[in-house]
Formats: sequence, structure tokens, C-alpha cells
Amino acid sequence: NLFTAWHDDLLIPVFDVFRMYLMHPESGLLFKQVGGGIEQLAILLKNIKETSNNTIKILILRCLCNLFNNDYSKSLLTQTKKEDILNILSGLQDSDNKNIRSGIASLLFNYSCVLSTNDDTEGALQICAIINELLGKETNENNIIILLKTLANLFVVSKNNRDMGKDMDVKSVISAINDNGNASIKELRDYISILLD
Repeated sequence: NLFTAWHDDLLIPVFDVFRMYLMHPESGLLFKQVGGGIEQLAILLKNIKETSNNTIKILILRCLCNLFNNDYSKSLLTQTKKEDILNILSGLQDSDNKNIRSGIASLLFNYSCVLSTNDDTEGALQICAIINELLGKETNENNIIILLKTLANLFVVSKNNRDMGKDMDVKSVISAINDNGNASIKELRDYISILLD
């Protein structure tokens, strides 16, 4: 109840507590109500667009990831606000902050788990476009692995997504990744290439 009433200079502790709250099994109750969670999500999205504070951005990305923890909030993210959130991620992809890029990768992965089982080609297209940009400059191996897993999720079940991946030439993007001897990156890259053959 206090989430919407705190002063802006207290956003870091508020968002951090909210991030933890979202992992509690009872957090779904907030989103079961009519209109539940919409105001809180609007506050998160407004702040991630407007703030220049990287700590706040990181906390908001973690909150958004944790919203995938229950079906009610997941529905809010995937049906109501998906396009808005993916557009925001597009605007953050040039960040020099490794933790922001990690938050983006984790959020895209969560989206891919949902979108892999439905025919939301538009959502998959947005995700692939973001990943194509990120993979061209990402140096953190963990982030690369998460982004490759995200692509694998999108392509493994859906022929439409695989066709879209071929049209976007995802195979060329992933083949340019230097695996630096990392077996996981090589394995995922090879797996995606097979899916797109």
C-alpha cells in the first residue's frame, strides 16, 4: 500500500523491498485483484524510462524479472505491457553497465519461456532484434549464454520463429561471437545454427 506513496529519494529501498516481496508466494494476491499491480508496474516503467540512476534501473529490471514469479503478474507482463517493456529494453541496450545488460538478458529470457509456446511472432521479432544488437557488442560470457538460451527457447518449438530468425540472419550474428573457449557458448551457438538450417 505504501509503494505508490513514497518520496522519490526513497526509491532505492522501496524498489529493493518490492523486488524481494515479488518472490514471496503470497505476492500473487496483489495481482489477483481487479486492476491489481497495474499502478505498481506503471511506477516501475515510468522510473526506468526517466531515471539516470543505474542502481534504480537495475532494481527495476530485477523487479520486472521477479514479476514472472506468478501467473497473475506474468499475464500483466506478457499480455498487457509486453510491447512497452520490450521498447524500454531497446532503449537500454547501449548501456555500458554490465548489470543493466544482465537484467535485460534475464528479462528477455523470461519472455522467451512464455513466447516459445505461443505464436506471438511480433514479440519474438522484437526480442530477436534486441538480441541481435546486444550480441554484437556483449563481452560478458554469462550474458551471452543467457541471450543464446533465449534464442534457443524462441526457435526450438516454433517454425514461425525459426523462419523469422532466418530472415533476420540470426545465424550470421551468432557465428560472429567469439566463444573464447567457452564450451557452453559454442554448444548453444551450434544448437541454434542447427535449428536455423
